[in-house]
Amino acid sequence: MTLVKLNPYRSLANLTSNMDSFFNNFDYESDSESVWSPRLDIVEAEKHYEVVAELPGVDKKDINIKVEDGMLVLSGEKKTEHEEKDGEYVYTERRYGKFERSFRLPKEVKADEIKARYENGVLNVNIPKSEKAQPKQISIN
Repeated sequence: MTLVKLNPYRSLANLTSNMDSFFNNFDYESDSESVWSPRLDIVEAEKHYEVVAELPGVDKKDINIKVEDGMLVLSGEKKTEHEEKDGEYVYTERRYGKFERSFRLPKEVKADEIKARYENGVLNVNIPKSEKAQPKQISIN
């Protein structure tokens, strides 16, 4: 008989590894020249997908959304604020410059019906699913 030392953190390490693997396999492309990358959520509902991106300080006219070759591309630019001040920056976390995020769309979406809304620094992109992709309830006779 062999005794095996119990490691209570082993399952936690496996969970962390599995989560890392999941997020690393997500079909996401990034422009290597981007200065910053907006944070976002992707939600799947019954009849649509929704992409919600945080774009604080970005003017609506500086945001571009396009669908090209099965990819949803969000891009734009957050302009720097040049203001003369006495003193120098010691530390800054705010990001400025161009950004781009690209996502491969599922085949079963209505790309021509995508709608976007921008309010209070938050961009919502609604991507409707085709009827073929929506779940159907089957009754039992």
